[in-house]
Amino acid sequence: MKFRLIYVITWIACCSSMLSCKKNSLPAISSSSLTIVNAISGGYGLIPNFDSEKTLIYYKNAAVITNNGALEFSGHLGNIPLSLAPQTDTLHTLYKNNILMEANSIHTLFITGTVDNTDSYFTTDKVPAYAAADSLIGVRFVNVSMGSKPVSINIKGQSNTLVNGLAYKSASDFLPYAAKKTVPATISYIFEIRDASTAALITTYTLSSLGTKISKSVTIALKGIPGGTGANAQVALLVNNY
Repeated sequence: MKFRLIYVITWIACCSSMLSCKKNSLPAISSSSLTIVNAISGGYGLIPNFDSEKTLIYYKNAAVITNNGALEFSGHLGNIPLSLAPQTDTLHTLYKNNILMEANSIHTLFITGTVDNTDSYFTTDKVPAYAAADSLIGVRFVNVSMGSKPVSINIKGQSNTLVNGLAYKSASDFLPYAAKKTVPATISYIFEIRDASTAALITTYTLSSLGTKISKSVTIALKGIPGGTGANAQVALLVNNY
């Protein structure tokens, strides 16, 4: 009886050891990141469907990308059949395309234009990794202003050009900027976006709260229609690439 008990205990221990080994040897799960930016002028919320071959039934519970907003999605790998529909009419597709999401990749999809004439711009992002001790933030600039001429970007009060000739549907690299926690809250970067050929000011964007953005990266995107007013005016919006 004692021998049987020892045998049973030994068998249980072996099984536990095997399970533990299997658990520890599981491969790391790869993922990806896709940020969808709703930059449609005068638009509405967008609802994504990551299987465009199927009708989105439970749209009321789906994620909504608000106008001038962005949402990040992860866990999608391979050739993804993505579609986007307006929140007001999910039977109408504004965007439909297969996008390749490789393991450990980071991407941004900008949906731009107007409600009657939409366009898209897909980027593969190389987001920099800054150490906290560096007290830096990364900033890149994207031109998704439909019909826009190339633009240049400078900091207000400074003559040097940070980015020059940024055409429609193009992006700059992420550029490092100092952001110390000791910097007063009133200190900020005011970026001026200008017509690259005439230097005429198009719009500005104020990047503030620098101390909360240390080691992080953001995108400043120009949207709108040249010469547009109201909802169609050319303005800049911020997208977090944390």
